[in-house]
Amino acid sequence: MPYNIAMTSDFFYPQPGGVESHMYQLATKLIDRGHKVIIITHSYKTRHGVRYLTNGLKVYYVPFFVIYRESTLPTVFSFFPIFRNILIREKIDIVHGHASLSSLCHEAILHARTMGLRTCFTDHSLFGFADAASILTNKLLKFTLSDVDHVICVSHTCKENTVLRAALDPSMVSVIPNAVVAENFKPDPTAASKSHITIVVISRLFYNKGTDLLVAAIPRICELHPSVHFIIAGSGPKAIDLEQMLEKHMLQDRVQMLGPVRHEEYWWRLQAAGYMLPEEDDLVSATSRAIKEIRMGRVKTEKFHEQVKSMYSWTDVAERTERVYEGICTGERVGLMERLKRYYGCGIWAGKLFVLCVVVDSLILVLLEFLFPQSGIDTARSWPTKAPRMTDGGGRRDRSKRRGSNVEAVVEEDLNGVREN
Repeated sequence: MPYNIAMTSDFFYPQPGGVESHMYQLATKLIDRGHKVIIITHSYKTRHGVRYLTNGLKVYYVPFFVIYRESTLPTVFSFFPIFRNILIREKIDIVHGHASLSSLCHEAILHARTMGLRTCFTDHSLFGFADAASILTNKLLKFTLSDVDHVICVSHTCKENTVLRAALDPSMVSVIPNAVVAENFKPDPTAASKSHITIVVISRLFYNKGTDLLVAAIPRICELHPSVHFIIAGSGPKAIDLEQMLEKHMLQDRVQMLGPVRHEEYWWRLQAAGYMLPEEDDLVSATSRAIKEIRMGRVKTEKFHEQVKSMYSWTDVAERTERVYEGICTGERVGLMERLKRYYGCGIWAGKLFVLCVVVDSLILVLLEFLFPQSGIDTARSWPTKAPRMTDGGGRRDRSKRRGSNVEAVVEEDLNGVREN
């Protein structure tokens, strides 16, 4: 059966990134399979209100204060009124949150569970256990995932990391990998240099992306292999460490830093790559072996595209995610007391704080129902999936009833509804 799904995260277009691309590609493929999908994120400088993207994907850009790396200020309860309004308007069945560092995602899952909706969470990154930021993030993740229907991770390593961080039952965590749009990354063997080997790195330059390993490994690789060059695309606080490393080892002529690169420019940056990129020694050793294989002609990099194309597909990701949705929608619903038991087991002091948050959230829902009853909130019309063939009396198509007219009516009605509410 088709589901009405709300994907929620602080990270979405127009900001580029892996989470943003994952949400967009997954949403469009789920729409192709007959589901209704909306995105709820915070507003950006150039994005406010309601926007429609390709395939009728509706995005709500909610005005919230951003504090760090496009993450909104955690307020726990202030997001609830507008979030409830959107879910009721769109008749949402499932709330799907993305990214551990998104406070909007954590709050959305809490409020959705309070409203009795099904919830799902996808984790995209690996985090540690020792530093203060990781400890705080892991405790917040434990709070959110104590009462979630299912968890998705993008790799088996990510699953192990998430299970340990949030103390989860491994049976409630599925692994569904990311995919690529193979048509956007067609190789051009003639573009690679014959005189030297180029290693291309495209990543956000943050600690959790392994930039420190890159800083340590590049000088050693360049010393061992004089014909190797690097191209690094991406931005972040660790860019300063890379620049200092280049100055210290005088590698400016062998390492090119491009800064942030738009998604549509990735493909021709990758054309120059001989191959692409977790202890430092292992990284250097593996890279050295790969360089040797390429020099001896044992590796045909142009064949990688066909292999990856057959292995990863966003359609396959959508089908597997759909099966997760089917599983959580057929499961038993839990009451408030069972939810409180789950939260209470999160720690001596944290458990009591979590229970208090859930109780307050439930009281806020009662207050919202009294002040803004569900019956008084208009429901939004869904984006038309197919254009019905309409004719006038003479059998000709009625141009006044084309799909374009229906679309304009839906857009105008939705915008009016948002202004009123």
